[in-house]
Amino acid sequence: MPNLTISKTTAASLMALRQQYYQTLTTPLDGMWEQFALAADQYLIEKADGTPIAYGAVNADHKILQFFSVLPALAPTAFATLVQELDLSGATVATSDGPFLAYCMDHQQSTTVNALMYHSADTRAAAPTFPQETQFRLIAANELGAAVEFAFCALGADRGWLSGYYTTLIERQELFGLWQADSLIAAGSAA
Repeated sequence: MPNLTISKTTAASLMALRQQYYQTLTTPLDGMWEQFALAADQYLIEKADGTPIAYGAVNADHKILQFFSVLPALAPTAFATLVQELDLSGATVATSDGPFLAYCMDHQQSTTVNALMYHSADTRAAAPTFPQETQFRLIAANELGAAVEFAFCALGADRGWLSGYYTTLIERQELFGLWQADSLIAAGSAA
């Protein structure tokens, strides 16, 4: 097993590795989850000679949100080292990120679906249908509080951060909600 070192760093110092990571993805990342990863603690994994081989983003709950290795042969070892040394408690990973998902599955005790994300290159897709007694529409500025509270309950994200993030999405008319009577029961964004 190679001797690897892990050091805490900044998101800016990992930008070159992160750009390589983006090139490997088959679909775009969800903007909210990408913001969570950028705001998390950043770790660089290097070989003993100082060669960077991977990075990971770990949130305050000790969950890994992003992992990428430029050396696939060492990636499982780098991931296992990160999990062990940082005593990680879990992960949030998109199914579109196959390598990261595979490393997580090698260490998982259970899995839970957190969110469903869709990507369609077909702009001619059929209009969605929603349950009777519901209304799907843009979330208005005066409904920001309901959207923030819904996301806080669903995701556990910081209300202050959500307020800023959702305000931007509302201004760009990119935040949608599914309403049942006066209750927001689902939310999502589309660009």
